Amino acid sequence: AQDDERARQGYGRIEEMSGGEEKLLASLAGICGEANVSGEAPALADYAIDGAVPRAIARPGSGEEIAEILRLCSAEKLGVIPAGAGTKLRMGPAASRYDVALVTTRLDQVHSYDPGDLTVSVGAGARLNDLETLLEKNRQMLPLAVPYRDRATIGGTVASGIDSPLRQ
Repeated sequence: AQDDERARQGYGRIEEMSGGEEKLLASLAGICGEANVSGEAPALADYAIDGAVPRAIARPGSGEEIAEILRLCSAEKLGVIPAGAGTKLRMGPAASRYDVALVTTRLDQVHSYDPGDLTVSVGAGARLNDLETLLEKNRQMLPLAVPYRDRATIGGTVASGIDSPLRQ
């Protein structure tokens, strides 16, 4: 009955049967490169949420690639969950669909940093530890006590609403 409802609503137009996974992976690889797409079971298991395992992992390297992946997934009625290092994937409500893990770890650039102005702009995939190292060079810090700080990304920290007693 659930499969009939999913079909009626148009879910999973890239067929989940034979060849469907390959078509999805090929489409994603055409957007962000074969090296940045995975359909391997061990990698997929790393992004499982409450027993739901994605069909594919895509690691875009730019905002344009993210937009293309989202256009593809929207057209194909595929569920997408953004992820960084995966340290906060289990926060929040369960997803109704989960076909593609959109992993932002390649978006780790420092776009601008003005120590005198106390401003920094980084990509969603920048790791907190790397940002701390940059800030420490100017005797600055990020006033957040974040779980899994060695692996956590800025995007995941912001998206999950992590706060800290260090912020005053």
